[in-house]
Amino acid sequence: MNNLLDQSIELDLLDTETMAIDASKLEAYERAKPKSKIDKENDFTPDWGTKFDSHKNQITWFGWKIHAAVETKSELPIALTLTPANHADKTQAIPLVEKVNDFLAERDLIKPKYWTMDSGYDTTDIYEHILFEQDSQAIIPINKRNAKQPPAGFYDFKGTPVCSGGHKMYYWGHYKGVNKFRCPHVCGKVDCIHGTKWCSDSNYGQVTKTRPKENPRYISTPHRDSRTWRKIYNKRTSVERTFSRLKEHLNLENLTVMGAKKVKTHLLLSSISLIAARIAAEKIKLQNQTLAA
Repeated sequence: MNNLLDQSIELDLLDTETMAIDASKLEAYERAKPKSKIDKENDFTPDWGTKFDSHKNQITWFGWKIHAAVETKSELPIALTLTPANHADKTQAIPLVEKVNDFLAERDLIKPKYWTMDSGYDTTDIYEHILFEQDSQAIIPINKRNAKQPPAGFYDFKGTPVCSGGHKMYYWGHYKGVNKFRCPHVCGKVDCIHGTKWCSDSNYGQVTKTRPKENPRYISTPHRDSRTWRKIYNKRTSVERTFSRLKEHLNLENLTVMGAKKVKTHLLLSSISLIAARIAAEKIKLQNQTLAA
């Protein structure tokens, strides 16, 4: 798999600025067992898993979870892990990040700038590892977890500061890891009864700056409420398309082997087929361009 990824790099198929991480279910070939008879300490045997689909329907299965880190340009998997189905998605985020960065470091390639995941990965340790250990930015929606109010000092759950008049401050862009917010009254977003004199003597209005290191979970560069943040997050769907291709076209779901080691081999073979097909398609494209010229 790594040899094929090296060929992908030579063909300029990979752009690792943005990586997407997600997990997907995989039903076991083994006969399902009652939960009481499953060894919870053994990661080499399947287990029962449950999750909600995009329509909020609960899905239960006996088997495994595939965890993948996918490059969002070519939608090719760079790192993979396999766990019993009862393991939470978030447990594999940091191992996948480290696998990808090790792969890139061995080839003297620049590490990813952004890591995008769904709200199931919204945990402080993931934000902190990506920010402080990898010098990158996690792009993950906040999971409110039944919280009714945002943390003190924030107007919303997107890390937007609140001004002294109680209004949502206006995002003015980011530079070198710092978000800048301006007075919403000066920017014409609200009609504050106090005007600008309430908070600042300057006609420019009050300015507040936020940095991810102050609160890695809530503060992001770019800002969560910005168009750039949403554009990066939308790339997360690339990992879902990768799972779809592996399952529907490359026989991943058709397991006929038992045990974690053999299932992992099956997963790798399907991934190798996906990468090889992408390389072949690119070579045909380049050949046709040469003939046309």
